[in-house]
Amino acid sequence: MNLIKKSAALVLALAISAAALTGCGAASKKQSYLTDSEGKPVQVENIAKIDGEDISLEEYRYYFLSSKAYFEQMFAGAASSSASGEETDIWANEEMLNSAKDQALEAIKFDRILRKYAKDNKIELTAEDKKKVDDNIKSAIEQAGGLEQYKKTLEEMFLNENLYRSVVESQILQSKVQEAMTSAGSRLAPSEDEVKTYFNENYLHAKHILISTQDITDEAEIAKKKETAEKALSRAKAGENFDALIKEYGEDPGMTSTPDGYYFPEGQMVTEFYEGTKALKDNEISGLVESSFGYHIIQRLPIAADYFDKNKDTVAPQIVAEKAGAKLNEEISALMEASVVEKTPEFEMINSKNLK
Repeated sequence: MNLIKKSAALVLALAISAAALTGCGAASKKQSYLTDSEGKPVQVENIAKIDGEDISLEEYRYYFLSSKAYFEQMFAGAASSSASGEETDIWANEEMLNSAKDQALEAIKFDRILRKYAKDNKIELTAEDKKKVDDNIKSAIEQAGGLEQYKKTLEEMFLNENLYRSVVESQILQSKVQEAMTSAGSRLAPSEDEVKTYFNENYLHAKHILISTQDITDEAEIAKKKETAEKALSRAKAGENFDALIKEYGEDPGMTSTPDGYYFPEGQMVTEFYEGTKALKDNEISGLVESSFGYHIIQRLPIAADYFDKNKDTVAPQIVAEKAGAKLNEEISALMEASVVEKTPEFEMINSKNLK
């Protein structure tokens, strides 16, 4: 489960540390990336505050230009030629521009909250983690073809060496928070009894006969597959041995490797299979259930009394991760909601063309 679902799917997948930015502050003071309406440089160091902490223009620039590039790619079709022969500028839409600007701030806010959350929960980068960061950077330099080309590549991504190091550190920290807070024993993890109760109340157990239509586009061939599925269904409804019918008709190799059937919660199987199983009583057989895989004939089975205890080492961590992950998302979301953002007048000046 993701640590948090960021708004409007803007997953820049990169988070920048304020501490790292402090180390390169001298460069940002000398160079202005922002210009006013007359094209003159605007000398400003900080562009906003998040919970009282200054956010530098250099940091915001990275996030905004990344956000802008994301929007331009996502809405590329909107910039197609109009009837007059002129291209449509998506940034002429003020709402679109404000959305990109605000989402860049949201990404920075997420980074700040993540780092504070990690600190409050005593999660930090170890010496081994820091070595991973160094190794990642060394590998990036080698792949770029040397230090100078590496620096050039970073510039093209609106980054510099310090910022990139921070990006890597933040990615590792996010993974550590995710792992620490969604594992058994964390303060967010459910108890063993809660896990078992959740399993019994939310997992389903089923076998099925699959007549596959994957990669088939010919309508006549699909019709033949459906005819075969209907024959298998008729025999199953007549009371023939379901396992024997799986062997005769089934095209799901999982039924061979898992002959006792699948145990699954919502979201693990395709929706049609899950809903088709859920609608049945124990030992009841479905009609034809069509999904992207083909035609299913499902037999719902009771949950074996000893299944959880026998498979606890596999099943329990999945449930713990899901339940604790939901609580983690709630806590991070609440912190995001409560966070206070203050924008400077220079922030309001930013448009799609004057921050380079």
